[in-house]
Amino acid sequence: MDAIGKLESQHSEVVRLFREYRLPGEVRDREGIFGKLSEAIATYTEYEGRIFYPAAKARRTAKMLPRFIDEQRRLDRHLAELKKLHPGVGPFDQKLNDLERDIEAHAREQSEELYPQVRAQLGRLGLDKLGEQMERMTREPS
Repeated sequence: MDAIGKLESQHSEVVRLFREYRLPGEVRDREGIFGKLSEAIATYTEYEGRIFYPAAKARRTAKMLPRFIDEQRRLDRHLAELKKLHPGVGPFDQKLNDLERDIEAHAREQSEELYPQVRAQLGRLGLDKLGEQMERMTREPS
């Protein structure tokens, strides 16, 4: 799977886990689902920060890339704040809603603005190589 496909797949997993979190259930179930969700988001932002964004730097993406990097860092901060709270208690659910909204906006903007530019810049082979790097990163112990 190429890098953009990998990012889109990871985003789909994040969306699925947000939906699963909202299903009726006990708080302990939500804690487990949030654990999976936080891992999926961390993987998504790590793919972006360590592999995708560095490879995407070029003249045609130079002006837009800093915005996406800032958004990615904001997602990481949201996630760190949520990890200090408990699912279903206090402001957790509102902060989770904010994170979900920000992830959706981030992914939509990437799909519309950044991905087409990076596809043209790196081509299929370049994106395939990045996808392989993401796969290796996934298999490496943290």
